[in-house]
Amino acid sequence: MKRYAAILVSLALAAACSPPSPDQGSLEEGQAEGDPASAGLQACSGAPSDGQGNMDTLTPCRIDLAGDGAFLRVSYAVAAGPQGETAGERIVDVLSRDGAVLQTLREQAESIFYPEVKDLDGDELEDVLIPLMTGNVNTTYALYLQRSDEGFVRAGELGGVSIERTPSGYIAASGRSSAVEWETSYYRVTGNQLEEVARVSTTPEYEDETGGLHEETCTILSSRDDALQPEDLCPSPSK
Repeated sequence: MKRYAAILVSLALAAACSPPSPDQGSLEEGQAEGDPASAGLQACSGAPSDGQGNMDTLTPCRIDLAGDGAFLRVSYAVAAGPQGETAGERIVDVLSRDGAVLQTLREQAESIFYPEVKDLDGDELEDVLIPLMTGNVNTTYALYLQRSDEGFVRAGELGGVSIERTPSGYIAASGRSSAVEWETSYYRVTGNQLEEVARVSTTPEYEDETGGLHEETCTILSSRDDALQPEDLCPSPSK
C-alpha cells in the first residue's frame, strides 16, 4: 500500500488546535475515548461478519496505510431501513500514527463488505473504495482519491465486480450485465472527478444449450477519448 502523503498539513494543524471527538459509532465497543485509536482493532481483512447482509454484525477494524503509521478506522452506525431491512452509515476515519483524526468519510451504505484500498489513478497514493450497495453480483462504490494537499476527495461512484487501473492509465469498472455478458466502463480523472470516457460489452466464448459454440465478442458501446484505441478497449484474446 502506498503512503498517506505528508498528512494534510492544514487538517493536522486544525486537529492539533482542537482535537475532534471521535464519533461513538466509530469506536469499538468497550473502547474509551482516551484510549489509543488502534486499541483492539484488528485488520479488516480478518474481521468477521455473519455473511447474511446485516451491517450490525460488522466488526470495527483498521486498514493500515503504508509508510508513516497512518491508518483507516472502519465502523458503522446502524439504522432501520425500509421493510425492516438493516441500513446504515459507513464511517471511515483517517487517523495519524498518534491517533489524531485527520478526516472522516461517511457514506450511506447497504453493503456488508469492507472498503478496499488501492492506487487507482497512478499517483502512488492509495485511494479508497467504499462499498455502498451490492446487487446479485455487482457492487456500487464511492471512490475517494487521495491528494497530498487535500486528503481524500470524493470523485464519484462506479460499480462492478472488478475495479482496476489499466496499463493505459484509465480506471476500468467491469460488471456482469447478464449470465454471459460483461460491461466495462473506462474512466479518467478530471478535476478530481471521475469522467466516463468509454464503455464496452464483452461476451466470452461459450457453448449454448444446443451445443453450439459462440466465439468471444467485444463491442464498443461508446468512446469519447481519441487516445483510447480499439485494442485498448477490446484487446485480442491472446493478450
